Amino acid sequence: MNNFISASIIAADFWNLEREYKELNKTKVEWIHYDIMDGHFVPNITIGSCELDSLVNKSNIAIDIHFMVSNPDYIVPYFVEKYKGTIVKNITVHSEVCINVKKLSEIVRKNGINFGLAIKPKTSINRIVENIGFIDLALVMTVEPGFAGQSLIKSCLKKICLDLVTGGDTKMVNTPHFHLFQILFLNLVNSITILKKPITQLCKTNL
Repeated sequence: MNNFISASIIAADFWNLEREYKELNKTKVEWIHYDIMDGHFVPNITIGSCELDSLVNKSNIAIDIHFMVSNPDYIVPYFVEKYKGTIVKNITVHSEVCINVKKLSEIVRKNGINFGLAIKPKTSINRIVENIGFIDLALVMTVEPGFAGQSLIKSCLKKICLDLVTGGDTKMVNTPHFHLFQILFLNLVNSITILKKPITQLCKTNL
């Protein structure tokens, strides 16, 4: 698989989401990274199924749901049942709170959706390694989950190897670091707003 860009929805202008979706559809972005936060696992609350219903109907770009919630084993099956067969292509949960990675992986994958596992900056990469047979994607957080706009924790980079994904601050100034580690795709959380460039220009960049 070639490198590609995943644009995080938390970098969008929520007052004009429909406009943002239309702009994304004109770009080379291949995934929309959809962060769901519950206010328990992380100190922030974002969006859920209501907004996702609108996105599924208004965008042609594949959706990657990142669950930053304390009870993924309970919540994820409901989302799988509701969004199987749609443009939702990947669901990622956190290893720190997933009780049964194998069981949840089976539920997600048997419905045609890829399954990913995420780790926070202080979590050992061994949590990924020991579950590698149950996942399609590994998400290595390079900031503490919960808020966009944080500075990249460069010590996290040594955890990253081929086919791992980074989540967190990915200002364009940091991309040389990512190229060194051959990242599968770049999750743009802050670049769209920090660079103050039209998204159509930013996402024409070839990685």
